[in-house]
Amino acid sequence: HIFIIRQQKRKDISEIEAKINDMHVTLQNKIQCSKDIEKIQEYNGLKLSLQNLHSEGKERENEIDNLRKQISDFQSSMLQNEEQDLRTRYKEAQRKEIKMKKKLSLLKEDLKLQRMSSDDAHAYLLNKV
Repeated sequence: HIFIIRQQKRKDISEIEAKINDMHVTLQNKIQCSKDIEKIQEYNGLKLSLQNLHSEGKERENEIDNLRKQISDFQSSMLQNEEQDLRTRYKEAQRKEIKMKKKLSLLKEDLKLQRMSSDDAHAYLLNKV
């Protein structure tokens, strides 16, 4: 009878040890799953940070492109203004040149008339009209 009790106790102890081993394996699996979940969360966090950096980089690129366009537009505008200013000054210079030529022509004619006698000057002016 004692032999059966001992055999039963050994069986019970073996079952308990098997359950402890199963629990230990289950616990180890849960710990590993927990570590894996932490790694996945860390990976997802890093991935999100990278996406944010990428978005910020794109925003900066867009800002730089906008600034380049503004600079280009400003330079183009400045060149157009400068070109327009030069054209205006050139036209003014042409007008002044025409006025000066007319004035020079009148002065030459006046000088010519002053060198002529009054009768010749009178005849010259009548022919001109």
